[in-house]
Amino acid sequence: MLPTITVTGRLTSDPQLSYTPSQTAVCEFGVAASEKYGDKEQKCFLNCVAWGKQGETLNKYFTKGKPIQLTGSLKTESWKAQDGSSRSKQVCSVIRWGFVPQDTTSEKSSEKSLPTKEAMDEAMGKTDETQNIPF
Repeated sequence: MLPTITVTGRLTSDPQLSYTPSQTAVCEFGVAASEKYGDKEQKCFLNCVAWGKQGETLNKYFTKGKPIQLTGSLKTESWKAQDGSSRSKQVCSVIRWGFVPQDTTSEKSSEKSLPTKEAMDEAMGKTDETQNIPF
């Protein structure tokens, strides 16, 4: 089982949406998070990937600098570089994500608007059938 993490941060660039040969959406993006300890600040940069409808919806509503909260499984991707050296990076495969409230007076008018509840339910795979389960 891969470790699961929850991160709250800001996108480091606009999400990049692409599709696999079987037409599955793949949305890649980076998240920066920081935490202050007295007068010191520790920063963390994380590569993330969201698949399918989640990736398409994330790409639709997020841009560089927007805050996000996500939960995902952390894995290490390894490869050989052109010079023959071994390389690796940590990647968070997104399980779920959400919007982080922010001060609406500071938002730019050009930013993407928030989705409706119905759009979010569709992106997360919720249907009328799953919403009416009594537990």
